Amino acid sequence: GNWQERYVQLLLQRLLRNELRRAVAALDAVAVNQAKTWDANANPDADVRAALAAAANTTGVRPNRVIYGEDAWFKRSDAYDTQNNAGANRSAGMTPDELAPRLFVDGVKVLSARYQDSATSKAKILGNTVYGYYADFSGVKDEPSNLKRFVTPTEQGAYRVYVEEHAKYTDLTVEHYSNIVVTSDIGVRKITVS
Repeated sequence: GNWQERYVQLLLQRLLRNELRRAVAALDAVAVNQAKTWDANANPDADVRAALAAAANTTGVRPNRVIYGEDAWFKRSDAYDTQNNAGANRSAGMTPDELAPRLFVDGVKVLSARYQDSATSKAKILGNTVYGYYADFSGVKDEPSNLKRFVTPTEQGAYRVYVEEHAKYTDLTVEHYSNIVVTSDIGVRKITVS
């Protein structure tokens, strides 16, 4: 029934959120970290551009993806808001899609997802951090992505749903096999913002 589809969607969301957490943990394990203070004297976009350029100088491949934690994105905007000049005001109001070409990357995302940290609280997957990395979605074996996701398909595709109906309850199971692998541990940059 319809309730089963809703619960399957919830299970799929949880699977994908856990994959996202594993991907962030994998990036974090290999990233070169820099601490930055984004305040009225800062230029957050210049800090990110410098980190991306440093990665390109190390590997020869410029990172093409940037992800901001929600807190880092707000600190970026707040830093520009407090500067009170035309350029800073324009930067403060940029969307991630508008920022991407200024950083010379294919995509900028802001991650605000949370997960169940304890029985009574949620935690942000990314908070006050920014990551720059290279990801190519072409599926070519030898491309230089820092991170790859390998999926073993089931007979029905990436996911398979099992429904077992019993007299007093119904079991819903979602089958999915994936592995997040760091395929290149150089060139990943992280900025921890305060």
